[in-house]
Amino acid sequence: ASSAVRNGFDGRADFGASADALDQNSVALSQAVGSIYGEEAGAKFLEIWRSHITFFVNYTVAAKKADKAGMDKAVQDLGGYADAIADLLSGANENLPREAVKGLVMEHIGHLKGAVDAYGARDYAASYAKQHDASEQIGKIADALAGAIVKQKPDLFK
Repeated sequence: ASSAVRNGFDGRADFGASADALDQNSVALSQAVGSIYGEEAGAKFLEIWRSHITFFVNYTVAAKKADKAGMDKAVQDLGGYADAIADLLSGANENLPREAVKGLVMEHIGHLKGAVDAYGARDYAASYAKQHDASEQIGKIADALAGAIVKQKPDLFK
Protein backbone atom coordinates (compact mmCIF):
# COMPACT_ATOMS: atom_id res chain seq x y z
CA ALA A 1 0.00 0.00 0.00
CA SER A 2 2.78 2.42 0.89
CA SER A 3 4.58 1.75 -2.38
CA ALA A 4 1.41 2.33 -4.37
CA VAL A 5 0.73 5.56 -2.49
CA ARG A 6 4.25 6.84 -3.06
CA ASN A 7 4.16 5.83 -6.71
CA GLY A 8 0.86 7.65 -7.13
CA PHE A 9 2.12 10.70 -5.26
CA ASP A 10 5.15 10.90 -7.53
CA GLY A 11 3.26 10.02 -10.73
CA ARG A 12 5.63 7.12 -11.36
CA ALA A 13 5.22 4.85 -14.35
CA ASP A 14 4.97 1.80 -12.09
CA PHE A 15 1.91 3.12 -10.23
CA GLY A 16 -0.41 0.84 -12.23
CA ALA A 17 1.63 -2.24 -11.40
CA SER A 18 1.81 -1.38 -7.71
CA ALA A 19 -1.94 -0.68 -7.63
CA ASP A 20 -2.62 -4.03 -9.32
CA ALA A 21 -0.45 -5.85 -6.77
CA LEU A 22 -2.28 -4.07 -3.97
CA ASP A 23 -5.64 -5.17 -5.39
CA GLN A 24 -4.44 -8.76 -5.67
CA ASN A 25 -3.64 -8.56 -1.96
CA SER A 26 -7.13 -7.18 -1.33
CA VAL A 27 -8.71 -10.11 -3.15
CA ALA A 28 -6.57 -12.59 -1.20
CA LEU A 29 -7.64 -11.00 2.09
CA SER A 30 -11.30 -11.18 1.07
CA GLN A 31 -10.88 -14.84 0.18
CA ALA A 32 -9.43 -15.50 3.61
CA VAL A 33 -12.42 -13.78 5.22
CA GLY A 34 -14.75 -15.73 2.92
CA SER A 35 -13.10 -19.01 3.87
CA ILE A 36 -14.14 -18.42 7.49
CA TYR A 37 -17.40 -16.48 7.21
CA GLY A 38 -18.74 -17.39 3.78
CA GLU A 39 -18.70 -15.99 0.29
CA GLU A 40 -21.09 -13.13 1.07
CA ALA A 41 -18.93 -11.90 3.94
CA GLY A 42 -15.84 -12.18 1.75
CA ALA A 43 -17.49 -10.09 -0.97
CA LYS A 44 -18.62 -7.47 1.54
CA PHE A 45 -15.12 -7.36 3.03
CA LEU A 46 -13.64 -6.80 -0.44
CA GLU A 47 -16.08 -3.96 -1.13
CA ILE A 48 -15.25 -2.26 2.18
CA TRP A 49 -11.52 -2.92 1.88
CA ARG A 50 -11.33 -1.52 -1.65
CA SER A 51 -13.19 1.58 -0.48
CA HIS A 52 -10.48 2.38 2.05
CA ILE A 53 -7.82 2.09 -0.60
CA THR A 54 -9.78 4.56 -2.73
CA PHE A 55 -10.03 6.89 0.26
CA PHE A 56 -6.26 6.75 0.76
CA VAL A 57 -5.74 7.49 -2.93
CA ASN A 58 -8.12 10.44 -2.55
CA TYR A 59 -6.16 11.62 0.50
CA THR A 60 -2.88 11.31 -1.36
CA VAL A 61 -4.14 13.22 -4.40
CA ALA A 62 -5.51 15.96 -2.16
CA ALA A 63 -2.31 16.09 -0.10
CA LYS A 64 -0.22 16.48 -3.22
CA LYS A 65 -2.36 19.48 -4.21
CA ALA A 66 -2.40 20.83 -0.62
CA ASP A 67 -6.21 20.59 -0.88
CA LYS A 68 -7.23 20.73 2.78
CA ALA A 69 -10.93 20.21 2.02
CA GLY A 70 -10.12 17.11 -0.05
CA MET A 71 -7.85 15.78 2.67
CA ASP A 72 -10.52 16.38 5.31
CA LYS A 73 -13.13 14.60 3.15
CA ALA A 74 -10.84 11.60 2.70
CA VAL A 75 -10.20 11.44 6.46
CA GLN A 76 -13.96 11.56 7.05
CA ASP A 77 -14.42 8.75 4.52
CA LEU A 78 -11.70 6.71 6.24
CA GLY A 79 -13.62 7.09 9.50
CA GLY A 80 -16.66 5.67 7.71
CA TYR A 81 -14.49 2.79 6.50
CA ALA A 82 -13.41 2.12 10.09
CA ASP A 83 -17.08 1.97 11.11
CA ALA A 84 -17.97 -0.34 8.22
CA ILE A 85 -15.12 -2.80 8.78
CA ALA A 86 -15.74 -2.80 12.54
CA ASP A 87 -19.44 -3.51 11.92
CA LEU A 88 -18.63 -6.36 9.55
CA LEU A 89 -16.02 -8.05 11.72
CA SER A 90 -17.79 -7.58 15.05
CA GLY A 91 -21.02 -8.74 13.45
CA ALA A 92 -19.36 -11.90 12.22
CA ASN A 93 -17.58 -12.68 15.46
CA GLU A 94 -18.89 -11.96 18.94
CA ASN A 95 -15.30 -12.08 20.24
CA LEU A 96 -14.45 -8.88 18.35
CA PRO A 97 -15.92 -5.92 20.22
CA ARG A 98 -16.89 -3.26 17.68
CA GLU A 99 -15.18 -0.36 19.43
CA ALA A 100 -11.97 -2.33 19.92
CA VAL A 101 -11.87 -3.21 16.22
CA LYS A 102 -12.61 0.39 15.25
CA GLY A 103 -9.88 1.64 17.59
CA LEU A 104 -7.28 -0.66 16.06
CA VAL A 105 -8.33 0.32 12.54
CA MET A 106 -8.24 4.03 13.36
CA GLU A 107 -4.77 3.61 14.83
CA HIS A 108 -3.65 1.96 11.60
CA ILE A 109 -5.23 4.73 9.52
CA GLY A 110 -3.30 7.26 11.60
CA HIS A 111 0.01 5.58 10.83
CA LEU A 112 -0.70 5.40 7.11
CA LYS A 113 -1.96 8.99 6.98
CA GLY A 114 1.18 10.04 8.82
CA ALA A 115 3.31 8.25 6.24
CA VAL A 116 1.60 10.17 3.42
CA ASP A 117 1.88 13.47 5.27
CA ALA A 118 5.57 12.98 5.97
CA TYR A 119 6.23 11.89 2.39
CA GLY A 120 4.46 14.99 1.09
CA ALA A 121 6.62 17.10 3.38
CA ARG A 122 9.69 15.34 1.95
CA ASP A 123 10.51 13.95 5.36
CA TYR A 124 11.28 10.54 3.95
CA ALA A 125 12.78 9.15 7.14
CA ALA A 126 9.58 9.96 9.04
CA SER A 127 7.46 8.54 6.22
CA TYR A 128 9.28 5.23 6.30
CA ALA A 129 9.14 5.21 10.11
CA LYS A 130 5.35 5.64 9.95
CA GLN A 131 5.19 2.88 7.36
CA HIS A 132 7.13 0.67 9.75
CA ASP A 133 4.75 1.61 12.57
CA ALA A 134 1.81 0.67 10.35
CA SER A 135 3.43 -2.67 9.50
CA GLU A 136 4.05 -3.41 13.16
CA GLN A 137 0.58 -2.29 14.20
CA ILE A 138 -1.19 -4.43 11.60
CA GLY A 139 0.17 -7.37 13.59
CA LYS A 140 -2.03 -6.27 16.51
CA ILE A 141 -5.05 -6.38 14.23
CA ALA A 142 -4.05 -9.77 12.84
CA ASP A 143 -3.49 -11.17 16.33
CA ALA A 144 -6.89 -9.92 17.51
CA LEU A 145 -8.64 -11.38 14.48
CA ALA A 146 -6.83 -14.69 14.67
CA GLY A 147 -7.50 -15.08 18.39
CA ALA A 148 -11.17 -14.24 17.99
CA ILE A 149 -11.58 -16.64 15.06
CA VAL A 150 -9.89 -19.50 16.91
CA LYS A 151 -12.08 -18.83 19.95
CA GLN A 152 -15.24 -18.71 17.80
CA LYS A 153 -14.41 -21.69 15.57
CA PRO A 154 -12.01 -23.94 17.47
CA ASP A 155 -12.98 -26.99 15.41
CA LEU A 156 -11.36 -25.44 12.36
CA PHE A 157 -8.00 -25.51 14.09
CA LYS A 158 -7.74 -29.00 15.54
